[in-house]
Amino acid sequence: MVGRGNKDIEIQSFRIPPSVFCVSKVIFKLNGYICDCFKRRAQMDSEIFAKAVSSYMAYDKKNLDNLSQYAKKLRVYAKITDLMELLLNG
Repeated sequence: MVGRGNKDIEIQSFRIPPSVFCVSKVIFKLNGYICDCFKRRAQMDSEIFAKAVSSYMAYDKKNLDNLSQYAKKLRVYAKITDLMELLLNG
């Protein structure tokens, strides 16, 4: 819990297994976070999830091939491809 004024905010952190980071931790870190958001979507605030996905889609250097690789390893490929197709085809 983190205190903010007179309100306490609960902060959750999620861990991505190190075996997923097989090529480069720096390049794939963002993709791993997005996959983790999809994996933990039910536990996340919907506004935070939407901001994470929209920020990723607006990112100039996103790599959808790398995202697909991560999604397959974290078993969220179907969830990600469904939403990404909607966002890309718009």
